Amino acid sequence: MVVVRDRPDGDGVLVLAAGQATTAAVAFMIREARGVVSLSIGARREQELGLHVDSKATEREVTISIDAAREAAADLARLAGCGPVAVTCALRDEDGLLLRGAALREFCRKHRLAHVSVGDVVGHSLRLAPEVERIVVASMPTRFGTFDAVGYRSLEDDLDYVALVKGDVTGAVDVALHVQLECLPGQVFRSRNCGCQRRLARATESIARSGAGIIIHLPRPDRGLYTETWSAGYDVGAGAAIGAQILRDLGPISVVSASGSDHQSPDVGARGREVVETSIRRQLLDCDGLGRRTRASGRSGRRDPVAEAVAHV
Repeated sequence: MVVVRDRPDGDGVLVLAAGQATTAAVAFMIREARGVVSLSIGARREQELGLHVDSKATEREVTISIDAAREAAADLARLAGCGPVAVTCALRDEDGLLLRGAALREFCRKHRLAHVSVGDVVGHSLRLAPEVERIVVASMPTRFGTFDAVGYRSLEDDLDYVALVKGDVTGAVDVALHVQLECLPGQVFRSRNCGCQRRLARATESIARSGAGIIIHLPRPDRGLYTETWSAGYDVGAGAAIGAQILRDLGPISVVSASGSDHQSPDVGARGREVVETSIRRQLLDCDGLGRRTRASGRSGRRDPVAEAVAHV
């Protein structure tokens, strides 16, 4: 199976369910795909195992890389009943360049492999397993004007989600979208260590001026105070999937980032997750929670040598 990214010139990765990996299969990947063989476990499993990208990693340390195609690979393995773990390998030609477009299709034809886009995988997953339901709609006056507040509840963990909607977005194209991840220090206490409140205010004002747009607020399941590692603990994939389902319920045909970037989704039903995920990652990079001095300090603020030692095992 080959998973192709949702761009006209999108590259692809060769996918194999980890449980089906044999010496011959991995050798085929190395010989024919020519890319780096990786293990794709999905963001949720990554969080369960306590794996994350180490911002202080040296060249000798191992970091974790998760992107949309590899998330889709893990989803494919799960949908096939093999567990959400897949072996992946980027497809390259003899010169080391990524295969794209016609070259990808020819590779699939030559080796009799099926190919599917990231958007197709996401759309299929959303149709099979809805994770939120709409529970309430209310009018919410703000300093930027009145919005419709649409409340949702997770069917898995009872977390509540809110979408602020301005104007009629059902069937609309290029609807401005802002995704706001819950951040207690930034949004409640106005911490100067992060720009959550400023970004939210700018997006809300921009959407109010334009007359149409959506703001999705995603809660944090851990409800922590967020030290410097708080961004690593958030399941980006799960949050993006929830955001995509909320968009699907609200009904815009396409969305664009309210931040002013050119990142957009031409098909909300299948690819809105990509816009949501990009927005979440942008906030995680910009937020510092309570600040970096609180790492591994414990309640008393004293240095914990055991915790520091365990962190480097």
